[in-house]
Amino acid sequence: MLEASPTTLRGNAGLQEFVQSVVSGLEDQISADVARSFVISTSSAEVTPAFLDQLIEEVLKVPARVWKQTFASLLDYDDVARLPCINAPTLLIWGEIDALVSRDMQDQMVRRIPAVRLVVYPGVGHTPRWDDPARFSSDVAAFVAERLRTSD
Repeated sequence: MLEASPTTLRGNAGLQEFVQSVVSGLEDQISADVARSFVISTSSAEVTPAFLDQLIEEVLKVPARVWKQTFASLLDYDDVARLPCINAPTLLIWGEIDALVSRDMQDQMVRRIPAVRLVVYPGVGHTPRWDDPARFSSDVAAFVAERLRTSD
């Protein structure tokens, strides 16, 4: 099961700009403004203010070094050549207003992963599990149940 999964983020101008302008200058403790901006930019308007506040509290716990290491790795991330090696049936969930992971990336994954099903969430951003947790849970549970039925 993959959620908002990119094929590659190499050369992604928006991500490079974010890393250079925000992540590279982070120090412990991350500012609440940075955390809020990050959570809001990766979510849709459907995420409730109370849940946004909870997510921001969690993001504030992440040390600056983890942000820097994570985003440095993302700038070099490229799974394109390895996608055809995925043998398992795969559920790919993606939000249509994802600002980081494009529809083109999802279409590439559909073409390269042998047994993949793409489920697109209209009006949802980079985090379908936050934006529509009931649907997300239902889709994952249905996918697992189907796999269990077909493996008998």
